[in-house]
Amino acid sequence: MTVMKYSLAGLLSWSIAAVPTLAPESATEAPHTKTLSIDFEEIASLHVAGGYTVSISEGAPNVSLTGTEQALKQINITHEDNILSLSPLKSQQGFFTKLFNLRDEDSAQYRLTINITLPKLEALQLDNSSDAIINSDLGVNKLSISGSSSVKFTQPQTTRTMKLETFGTSTLNAIELKANTILLDLHDSSTVTIDTLNLRQSIKIDQSSDSKLFLKQAYGENLVLQGSSNSKQTIGKLGFDLAFFDLFLNNQCTIDSFKADSLNFKLRGNSRLVIQDGFAKSTKGITSGLAKYHFKAFKPGKTQIQAL
Repeated sequence: MTVMKYSLAGLLSWSIAAVPTLAPESATEAPHTKTLSIDFEEIASLHVAGGYTVSISEGAPNVSLTGTEQALKQINITHEDNILSLSPLKSQQGFFTKLFNLRDEDSAQYRLTINITLPKLEALQLDNSSDAIINSDLGVNKLSISGSSSVKFTQPQTTRTMKLETFGTSTLNAIELKANTILLDLHDSSTVTIDTLNLRQSIKIDQSSDSKLFLKQAYGENLVLQGSSNSKQTIGKLGFDLAFFDLFLNNQCTIDSFKADSLNFKLRGNSRLVIQDGFAKSTKGITSGLAKYHFKAFKPGKTQIQAL
């Protein structure tokens, strides 16, 4: 196993070019910024922590960082087993150092512009309050977002299998996800917004706590949606051969238009399933407790629904 750690404090003596800056408007001189570029043989996965924002695009494996010398010295870069990790440099501070440290971590002096290029991105993990903007179809297979982090896909993603996990108050925004199978897990108070899910086979959605899913449209063969606690699903159009909804506690699921060969549902607690329009060839369901379903203009076809 080869582990490569980059001390940017040492690297700053080479491979850095000054970035032109406009004259400051105030009397205080703006800090000078520098750019550091690091090439890698391969980057398969990326882990970002500590409040950084990264822009990811297709290209040869490279990391480019632009910021003040102070900011460049505060980031730690590790490359191990083709996993690139970026995090703040950990330093030991005593009580008085912490007490009198008046540095504003969010000031422009300590911000970095981070651009990463790689041919394909197998896995991406964001912790704390990190953000990532993915500008190319990199075929992401696994995504994990926690804390108040965010991920935005500005281009459709195409892959065979995809697993997406969100925690904390994190957010995920995607234009289109194409895959054979997708597993989408939403936890805590995270929010996921997707324009289109294009499945060749199946998708399983598992939601808990106060998570929210906003989905404009999804198509495929099989759909399984499990929702619990106070989670919510707001969905535009669904088109699947087989669909199963397992909702309990206070889960709320609203669908504008739904078309399926077979619709099956199990509603418990105080959960709600509302389908505005569409049709199914057959519908089977079980309700218990205060759970309810409402079909407005939706035509359920051959129906078998049991209230326990």
